[in-house]
Amino acid sequence: MAIWPADLAVLYPYGRQIPAWQVLGAALILVLVSAVVLRGGRRHPYAVVGWLWYLVTLVPVIGLVQIGSQAYADRYTYVPLVGIFVALAWGVAERVGRRPIPAPAVGAALAAILGIYAAVAWAEVGRWHDGVTLLSHTVRVMRDNPIAQNNLGVALGNAGEPEAALEHFQAALRSKPDYAHAHNNLGRLLWRQGRREDAAAQYRLALRDEPDSAETHNNLGVVLTEVGRLDEAIEQLSAAIALDPEFGGAYFNLGNALRDSGQPEAAIARYREAIRIRPDNAQAYNNLGLLLWRQGRREDALQHFRAAVRLAADSTEAQNNLGLLLAQMGETDAAIEHLREAVRLTPEHADTHLHLGNALRTADRLGEAIAEYEAALRLDPAAPDVQAQLATALTLAGRSADALPYFERGLAQRPDDAQLHNDYGVALMASDQLEPAIRQFHEALRLEPALPDAQVNLDFARSVQNDASTARHIGELR
Repeated sequence: MAIWPADLAVLYPYGRQIPAWQVLGAALILVLVSAVVLRGGRRHPYAVVGWLWYLVTLVPVIGLVQIGSQAYADRYTYVPLVGIFVALAWGVAERVGRRPIPAPAVGAALAAILGIYAAVAWAEVGRWHDGVTLLSHTVRVMRDNPIAQNNLGVALGNAGEPEAALEHFQAALRSKPDYAHAHNNLGRLLWRQGRREDAAAQYRLALRDEPDSAETHNNLGVVLTEVGRLDEAIEQLSAAIALDPEFGGAYFNLGNALRDSGQPEAAIARYREAIRIRPDNAQAYNNLGLLLWRQGRREDALQHFRAAVRLAADSTEAQNNLGLLLAQMGETDAAIEHLREAVRLTPEHADTHLHLGNALRTADRLGEAIAEYEAALRLDPAAPDVQAQLATALTLAGRSADALPYFERGLAQRPDDAQLHNDYGVALMASDQLEPAIRQFHEALRLEPALPDAQVNLDFARSVQNDASTARHIGELR
């Protein structure tokens, strides 16, 4: 750096064994230079000052007390090199003073040298533009640099270049196979790509080399939860919390694993801890709200869903859950507001359209409800709930004939749905198809004998059928 400030690295790691001859050679040069400087100290006192400045200020940064993961660093030479530059400046001035060299020529030469150095330094500083640029340069000038390779992998992953990131994580591990951070980061990348078993393998390698890493235990627990190995997941997440009792993310993830393993009370306790540590964790509020709702604690659930929406208004899940609970509690207008926001956030989800359609139908806004059901069907033509709900909405809107094909498709998917058979019968009866309607009412009662609507509708259809038969008989007598 002192001679030519180019091809510098942001980090010079340990790992390279320095040959003995280099160590001895450096010590010999140090002794010789010191001897020459001290011998000529009376004639050149500036050289003694500059050299001693260099030696004394270099002592704290030569690594006797190690700080950080770098073997050495360019920045550690900034202050020591002041002494060298002092000696050079006074030495050049003394030499020039003894020779008949015009001052302008000296100034021009020094300006040219400084200009060249400034241009090289400018180019080097430009490499600090961003993490990818800086670290790409570092691994180019010092390829066997596992820390830089790992950090470049992280930067590329964050920049949306997973394949390039994968190459650098692998390069880091080739240089240092026991590098726990690289195994952990590679695991996270593989997890994002959906390669969960491969990710778990990397996390286990990281824990082999660094068993006290709460983050890695947490990451492995998340993967194990997703693949359904819940006992192992709970063990790993509990280990993460034991290592770091204030690890809010681990409490949240343990809550998920406990919830999935059928332990709602334990899950609720972990979600509450996650919220205590991280009050801005919107997903924890949402998940806790869902468990409370399932237990019938609707007011508590409502409070948590509102908190989730307040913290993450752009969360489709939170808006949807709040809307569904409000609809169940009879607050239809407020429900419609949140369900409509869920649709706005993710218009490509059929379920959000279905839920909004149900709330609109409850509010007797049948035209809007039908539009939402039709949007849901365009997104997912095979959705059985949508077929049934659209058929019912069309019937209520007086469009029984239009509803019939949707009932038929819905029943093909849900043949044991007594209520759907009953509603289909109503639509058939409204379309003057009494015999098929009576068959649907009979089927509804066969599936659910206590279904009151089906019995009433069956009796009414039979009375209409009898009236029609009587009218035909009278007509024949006339």
